[in-house]
Amino acid sequence: MPDQLTIQGKNALVTGANRGLGAALVDALIERGAAKVYCGARDPSALSGMLHCHGARAQAVQLDMTKEAQIRDAGARLDDVDLLISNAGVTYMTPLMETTLEHSRLVMETNFFGPLQLIYAFAETLRRRRGGFIYILSLAGQLPARGAEIYSASKAAGAMLGHGARGALPEVAVSLVYPGLMDTDMMAATPLVKTSPREVANRSLDGWLAGQVSVFPDLHAEFTRDALVSQGRDILEDPFSVMGQIGARYVAARAAVSPAGTAG
Repeated sequence: MPDQLTIQGKNALVTGANRGLGAALVDALIERGAAKVYCGARDPSALSGMLHCHGARAQAVQLDMTKEAQIRDAGARLDDVDLLISNAGVTYMTPLMETTLEHSRLVMETNFFGPLQLIYAFAETLRRRRGGFIYILSLAGQLPARGAEIYSASKAAGAMLGHGARGALPEVAVSLVYPGLMDTDMMAATPLVKTSPREVANRSLDGWLAGQVSVFPDLHAEFTRDALVSQGRDILEDPFSVMGQIGARYVAARAAVSPAGTAG
């Protein structure tokens, strides 16, 4: 692992950069002095506003996480990446017995096999440059979300993949990020108060810069971290119940700060 981590003057690649947390990560990286940010998206035209805002420091890359050839090509061409941020993902808020194998495979292709291919494609570059890897996961990778069991499984698999990458690439600074409720399109249907993508982006980068392996970048995430530490036996027996308790604590804490608000 590098002795001192920095963003200033470095080159980064962010997947899923066209909206939500990905766009917030691009903004935060450039504000912190990144020399260049490669902005990955399935449709590069969706990046036009970002490219106009940031000029030459932001560069579009066509990158669909289900397309092995695009990932391999990016790894071969972008040999100056210092910080790889695997952010692109899909959600699947469907109860287990209502899911289909087709959609379940798509979730795993995007949330697990895509990042795995990123690791294959960029491992040598990150080793050579003694760089970093930030893997954006979800609280559902630590505790299962009822009604989103396949999504949870994909994020849990991602967590194990991230720890595997950390062991396999000791020259690379790896951080796994577990956001909670966040104000993005994925969570638009959730009526609870959510954390802004910008706050999650900044706290994620702060955690990586501090050398944290596991980063819990918002209040909902912090409650989950505390439960993982203090309620291990309960989690082993009934993780759905613990996840429900965390949700209730989060709602109460948010209501105490803003009793009238439930909007994101």
